[in-house]
Amino acid sequence: AEIVVIDGQSLIVLDRIRLSGQMASQHTMLLDESSNRLLVWQFQGASEIDLSTRKIVESYPIAGNAYYLLAHDNATGRDYSLAFDNAVSLAMYARGRLVARSPVKLSPLDAMIVGDELYVLQDAPAEIVVLGKNDLEERARIALPLVPRSLHRVGDALYVVHSGDFFGPMDLVSVVDSAKRARVRTIPLAAHPRFMLADNARGRLFVLVSNLDQVWVWDGQKFGEPITVGRYPFAAALDEQTGRLYVANYGDGTVSVLDESARRVAETITVEPRLRAIAVDSAPGKGATFTVRLGRAAQRPGAATQMRGAPLGRAARVLLVDDEPMILRALTRALQPHQVTARGSVDEGLSELRSGSFDIVL
Repeated sequence: AEIVVIDGQSLIVLDRIRLSGQMASQHTMLLDESSNRLLVWQFQGASEIDLSTRKIVESYPIAGNAYYLLAHDNATGRDYSLAFDNAVSLAMYARGRLVARSPVKLSPLDAMIVGDELYVLQDAPAEIVVLGKNDLEERARIALPLVPRSLHRVGDALYVVHSGDFFGPMDLVSVVDSAKRARVRTIPLAAHPRFMLADNARGRLFVLVSNLDQVWVWDGQKFGEPITVGRYPFAAALDEQTGRLYVANYGDGTVSVLDESARRVAETITVEPRLRAIAVDSAPGKGATFTVRLGRAAQRPGAATQMRGAPLGRAARVLLVDDEPMILRALTRALQPHQVTARGSVDEGLSELRSGSFDIVL
C-alpha cells in the first residue's frame, strides 16, 4: 500500500510514500486545510502526511473497529467515521481517540458538515439524518426516494446520487435544500453514476458514469455533452485553483485530466492498474500536486535482489529534467563526474529518452 505523488503540471511522478498495514477501499484520504496535512485512514490505524515534505509525520491507532473516514472538521480537527462494534453506527474521533458515538443506530454511507450540523447519508432506510456535529444528537430526518450512494454540496443545495437496479433506468440525483431540510428536486439519469464531485466556486457538479466511461457536467440547470475518459472512472479530485478535474480510471489504471472548461480531456496519465483513490493539493503560483493511492502488489520472486543490483563500475548516464535553469546547473555540477544530459522541459526529456540510453532519470 502506498501513495504516489504526481506533479499536476508536468505529470511527472514526484514521490512514493509507503504505508504500513491494510488500506480501506474508499473514503480513506481527506485534506486537513488548517495544517496542510493529508489524513490517511487504514484498517485500525491512521497516518498524517505533511504535504510540504511528503513525509508521514504522525501515525496512531484508531480506537474500536473504525476505518471508513466520512468527514473531517477543519475547525476542530475531529473526524467522523463509520464504526463497527456491537452495532453499526457513526462515531466522532480526535486523532484516533473515540470522543462520542451517535446514540441513534445508523448505517452511514457518507457525511458532510454544514455549519454546526453533520448531514449523514444512510441506506437503511434511505434518508439523510441531521445530527449536531458536537454532540451527535439527532435534529432532523429527510426521506429519499431510492438507495443513495454519495452526498455533495453547492451553496445551500445538497446533491444525492442514487443508483437503483444496475440493469434498470431508476438512477437519479436528488436536490435537497439544507435551509428547508427538504428534497426540492429530482434529476433523472439515463445511466448509472459511480461518483459525483462538487465544484463550489464555479457552481458545477461532475458525475462519473462508470458503465459508459464518461463524465457528465451539471451547470446547475442541465448536463452538457458527455466527456469520454478512461475505462471505468470511479473517483475524482478537483484542483480548486484552476478548475481542472483529475479522474481516476480503475479499468486501465489511468488518470484523465479535464481542462478548466470541463469540456474535454486535456491529458491522460498512465499510473498503475492498482489505482484506488485520488486527491489534489494546489496553491496560487505554485501549481498543483495530485496524489494517487495504490493497492498492494505481489512482489515478484527475486525482485528485491534485482533492485539492489551491483555497482555500475563506471560513470552513470544521467538524464536530468527540470524547468529551472539554476537547478539544472547546480545538479549538473553536483552529479559530476557522471555523464549528465540536462533538458529544460518534459518534451525535451522524452525526446532524449527515446533516442538515448540512460541509467538514471531525474
